[in-house]
Amino acid sequence: MATQATAWRRALTVAAITGLAGGVLATAPAQAAPSDIDRARDGLVETAQTYLTGENSLRVEGSAPDAAKAADKAGELDVAGAFAKVRDDRMTARQQQKELAERTGVRFTGVTTEVTPLAKVRTGAKGANGANTARLSVEERTEYTYAQADVEPYSYRARHELSFTHVDGTWRLSALVTKDPTGMNTPKKLSDEQMRVAVKTTEVLKTGLRKTAEQRKAANAKRESGSKGNTTKEIPDGLNYQKMVDWALRYALEDRDKLPYTPDDDDCTTFVSWALRTGGWGEQSGFYQNDDVWWWKDWCDGEWYCRPQHSYTWGGAANFQRYAVNESKRVDLLKNVWDVRIADVMQYDVKDYGGVGVPDHTMMVTAFDWNADGMPLLSYHSSPGGEQKNKPLIDILNSDSAQGQAFWAYGT
Repeated sequence: MATQATAWRRALTVAAITGLAGGVLATAPAQAAPSDIDRARDGLVETAQTYLTGENSLRVEGSAPDAAKAADKAGELDVAGAFAKVRDDRMTARQQQKELAERTGVRFTGVTTEVTPLAKVRTGAKGANGANTARLSVEERTEYTYAQADVEPYSYRARHELSFTHVDGTWRLSALVTKDPTGMNTPKKLSDEQMRVAVKTTEVLKTGLRKTAEQRKAANAKRESGSKGNTTKEIPDGLNYQKMVDWALRYALEDRDKLPYTPDDDDCTTFVSWALRTGGWGEQSGFYQNDDVWWWKDWCDGEWYCRPQHSYTWGGAANFQRYAVNESKRVDLLKNVWDVRIADVMQYDVKDYGGVGVPDHTMMVTAFDWNADGMPLLSYHSSPGGEQKNKPLIDILNSDSAQGQAFWAYGT
């Protein structure tokens, strides 16, 4: 354990990590009588907090001792043998993300992580002295501060289920499963071959961003001008791109029961449709399965047993593509992913999920990191606990779920 922790420390380049609560750096998992699982709960949550904070700190630049200390604490947790390799792989994945992002100029100067239990601890097999295994469901909320100070942070929500085994009077972390059906938001270590591909992808993206940075800055300025009522040829009358982005940023991480609409289970395209509607896209009525319609209706009048309805094109990624590109021609299919402007839309074919060669996931461009030649930052929903705000495109392109997959970028 000590050897691996030392290796992580040497690999770290970390800066001031903000918001590290005293409990984050606790020295050990919970110590409790196995029969008193409720009393042990705080210790289990503390272990989850310690581990996730340390894992996330690996993405922060600089050399702050708090960051290195947080990573070391995660690496030194007394875990069950089965989890040791999982921990190594997840922490390596974070280091890979950092390396690839920094090649493009994307840097984080701080991170805060908060872990909240979602339910009571569940116990499993019992021995003579009580429960020998326990499970804890938690929600993680993490926020990374960009080096470009005027950009809203990269923030996300994630749900995890952690398993613990009681050994020699100590609850040891034995498994961590991120509730992520698509695999889009789970840190997964890239193989050597995947890393080579990722480096090539990163260099291509970096070159494309650098060549088009000034042109995209000018295009964004026009969109901002149009959003203030100065309609131009590039800004169709009635569209307000800033409203689209403001809405997406406002609701990207909102609790589902506080959203101004009824979300789908897989909410990515519905989330983007609402942002477009807020910014001026008009609805088109017709049979809900048709590709030439786009609408959402609430016929429920507040009745609890009723659910609002929408067209397939409103909530289905592939249906939205056929509507926006082929039927309504409301968007332009862009040549490259680095050509996007503010409030543009991006989709991709998620690996091992849904159909092959068609989009499975929909996102909106909500900001840019101009310290990285205008790296597009995207916000989206997915399954509950998979919400992301201002995620850098480089992270998405090089994730295991997206590497080698088809991407589509649309000018709205």
